[in-house]
Amino acid sequence: MPGRRLRNENGFSLIEMISVILVLGIVAAVVYPTFNISGIGSSTGAAIVETDIRFVQELAMSRNPSTTGEIGITFTAGQSGYTLTDPAGMYTQTRALPDGTTITQGGTISFNKYGEPEIGGSSIDIKISDGGTIKTITVERYTGRVTIS
Repeated sequence: MPGRRLRNENGFSLIEMISVILVLGIVAAVVYPTFNISGIGSSTGAAIVETDIRFVQELAMSRNPSTTGEIGITFTAGQSGYTLTDPAGMYTQTRALPDGTTITQGGTISFNKYGEPEIGGSSIDIKISDGGTIKTITVERYTGRVTIS
């Protein structure tokens, strides 16, 4: 009979499917090494530290700790975490950095009731590293402004 199909011609054959999978595998093998994932741990860690420094500053201003001391954050070189401290004992927490990320230069930053950092020099630098990339978190002396470089 004219116009009648004798076999199903819809879909893909097994050879076509294997060919597509093979081509995708070759493309993936060529493209994957070009992705640069170094620095992700230190960038993420720096963003977390920046957020926590701002949180501690806002907590100090909202609590107005005129007699109980200053709320602060302590970074210890060689550690993979840091501690947020509240002299009133209402909020104290140890935070962990992303896996493989450590503090290479530490220090303590505390904030008074006006949100000003109580640091000795013109600014304080905290450095974190994921083994390949080092990020520097700088807190300015009078304003408490936090920058990452």
